[in-house]
Amino acid sequence: MSIIYSLAKKNLKQNKKRTIATSIGIIFSVMLICFISTLLVSFQSSMLTYIKETIGNYHIMLINTNSKEIEVIQDKKEQAGIQSIAISQTIGAANYKTKKESKMGVQIEAYDDLALQNRAIKLIEGRLPENKNEIVISDYLVSNANEKLTVGTKINLNVEKVKVSDKYEDLLEPDGKEETTYTIVGISKQTNEENNRAYIAITKLEKVEKQRPYEVTILMNNIDYADRFGDTLEEIIGNVSVNDSLLMWQGAETDLTDKKQIELLGLAIIIVVTCISILLIRNSFRMSILERKKEFGTLSSIGAVTKQIKKSVILEGLIYACISIPTGIILGIGIVFLGINAVNTISMEKGFTLQFVLSPISILISAIISLVTIYISCRKPAKDASKVAPMEVIRQNQEIYVKSS
Repeated sequence: MSIIYSLAKKNLKQNKKRTIATSIGIIFSVMLICFISTLLVSFQSSMLTYIKETIGNYHIMLINTNSKEIEVIQDKKEQAGIQSIAISQTIGAANYKTKKESKMGVQIEAYDDLALQNRAIKLIEGRLPENKNEIVISDYLVSNANEKLTVGTKINLNVEKVKVSDKYEDLLEPDGKEETTYTIVGISKQTNEENNRAYIAITKLEKVEKQRPYEVTILMNNIDYADRFGDTLEEIIGNVSVNDSLLMWQGAETDLTDKKQIELLGLAIIIVVTCISILLIRNSFRMSILERKKEFGTLSSIGAVTKQIKKSVILEGLIYACISIPTGIILGIGIVFLGINAVNTISMEKGFTLQFVLSPISILISAIISLVTIYISCRKPAKDASKVAPMEVIRQNQEIYVKSS
């Protein structure tokens, strides 16, 4: 084995130009594969983060539910494979004059611990509320308030509480007024809900009040079952919303989606790059075999078996792999990292930020595809080299020319 390794190493050193050209080709191939796979993983992670921040980290939402309907969900928790159930309740609303005449009030929403984690609350500064007298408000309210609102500011609100109507479960009715002093402990990005409703202030739900309206968000263990379970709840309860965007980017089995289209495009590019790489690398090895026929014939004449000659050529491919694959992976990752930073710097799109994710899976896929590519490229030339007969070298056919008289 040491002699075969020495011959392979010697050949690479003697043909420096071809060695460098072949290495550059392999490096470029590995770099493209790693670039595409890392970019896909980073983009998917960025989309998941964006959806969780703007819509929420839940699969199913039930709007305006009541305590009886909560019991129905709890009964189906194990059967349906529910991971967690988060609860929020509308406490009420208070008049609060701001610069926008169309929005004169603040709606008080109370979230339990899971809801505070999973709902679309993107803190700009401060922290989440820890009791019912602490609130998080949005930067939208801060910019439109007639007074200066910052973290630590105390605000007095005369809250008109609400409850579910005793006669009509779909309607709300007043439940008395309560003057409460809230301490602002956090400021968040404006939520989608604030576009259509009053300003929203979020406090901690310390105790669930059965008479108040519920909003329930559900996380499923099996994301492929979320749509069907949502349809089941729609039939039983109604007012069900499924977070299709989160399910899509988490990889739920649905029709052809944006995620699958991007993945198919990336796969197509990787296949094209791999096929071109096989052709180029194989061509380089063929040229090397043709130039070294004499060497392989001589090896056969002194007792080298077919298997040893094949190993010699494949060993050259492994040497190329050891040099080129790590280099290509580092370059691919580096280009993605620099590219994402550049895009985030010049991007005018607010709210969405590309994240750089270094995925061991994408590195492993790049290395495996590249190794398979090099092996496939070496296999046929190695077979051709092992078939060179000693008599071809002795006769030196390539040096005999027959001239016509």
